[in-house]
Amino acid sequence: FTMVQGGHAGLADTANYRAYYQAADYVPLLEAESNYEGFFANITAEVVRVAAYRAIQAGSFGYTYGAQGIWNATWDEADTANDFTTAHWNWFEAIDFPGGAQMTYLARFYRRLPWATLAPRPAGWADFPPQLSDADRPLVKADEAGTNVVVYFPASYDPAELAGTLVNLPDQTYNLRWYNPRTGRWLYAGAAR
Repeated sequence: FTMVQGGHAGLADTANYRAYYQAADYVPLLEAESNYEGFFANITAEVVRVAAYRAIQAGSFGYTYGAQGIWNATWDEADTANDFTTAHWNWFEAIDFPGGAQMTYLARFYRRLPWATLAPRPAGWADFPPQLSDADRPLVKADEAGTNVVVYFPASYDPAELAGTLVNLPDQTYNLRWYNPRTGRWLYAGAAR
């Protein structure tokens, strides 16, 4: 498989994931290092969660979670050899960071679906306003038949202001469900045709 590193300076552009995904026929793509929790003060559980869902929706088969204190195997307060970022955390503190729990919810979410059949659908499946930035654009993943469709909506997306539409779906009834990536809870939203 191919490993990429989105880095820790912000959200990786989803076009980069799609480019790797499309260029590497039959070679799976893994986001191997992006936004380790606590690495910098601004890399919170929310940033980790958003980076992970964006990577997977754009073509990565997974996301390697990391945290300050774990990646550098910080044993105790005296072990400061790799404290070159903004904080010192010991591994036994970092193991309980909230982003780690949210990665468990992410894994449960995709495992509940036929995830191996889902592929990014950046064009031809959804019609969202072109003025949306990469960070604000919903990401669509679906199986080839369009029977299973996953849309990730960033928190910044406002459907009342910039509504989008799923297009070219089969004429069938879909069961709609919302998933809360912070809690791992599902909410049934009804059926639509």
